[in-house]
Amino acid sequence: MKFIAKKYLTYVLLFLLTNTAFSQLGINTETPNRTLDVNGNMKVRTLTDQSNNAAYDRVLVTNSTGEVDAIKISELKDEILGNAAENKSLYYTALVPDDTKTLQCGKFNFSYGTPSVPEKNLDIQMSLLETPSSKVNVYYTLFRKWGNKESKYYKSYFLPFTSANYNIPQPLSSGLDKNEFGEIYVTYPGEKNYYRVSFIARQNYIETGTTYNSYTIVCEKF
Repeated sequence: MKFIAKKYLTYVLLFLLTNTAFSQLGINTETPNRTLDVNGNMKVRTLTDQSNNAAYDRVLVTNSTGEVDAIKISELKDEILGNAAENKSLYYTALVPDDTKTLQCGKFNFSYGTPSVPEKNLDIQMSLLETPSSKVNVYYTLFRKWGNKESKYYKSYFLPFTSANYNIPQPLSSGLDKNEFGEIYVTYPGEKNYYRVSFIARQNYIETGTTYNSYTIVCEKF
């Protein structure tokens, strides 16, 4: 019995030493090419939900040969959002623009601001939803149109955003009249998508001598 025990102990030690030397373990394969190489299905009977644990910030992925690795959840979410269609709109009726009513689209926040000139009703503005890690210049092209087809122009601008002012609305254009149409094309630095955002304010109805206007913002992602 002592001989048998010593014999099995020798086998165990040889197995451990062999696996330590090669640092690869194969299950159902004699030629593992990773630290753990499983030729077959894998089953895990118990998993703990870590949805609210910030330390769990990666998900497992496999390639076509079954090699398992991880990618960051944040990068996966950005990729999904980047490819997802987005078409949003904001509409309300009021005496004057309400800068608390905003349209979130992509990484941007769009709204109508308080007019710098009282008779103007289409001051349009933009802020960012997330704090940038460093200063970013957001470039956009503005189109304005009113009256007949000749009454239009376009111009390119940029707005600088930092961690100090990213959530403070900055004017895209000021002093457009009611019934003028404002349209911008904007991109966020480093992103492949661009957005077309349309603004228009029109007289809606008159009640007891008071004029109520409708304010519309439409955002489309391409």
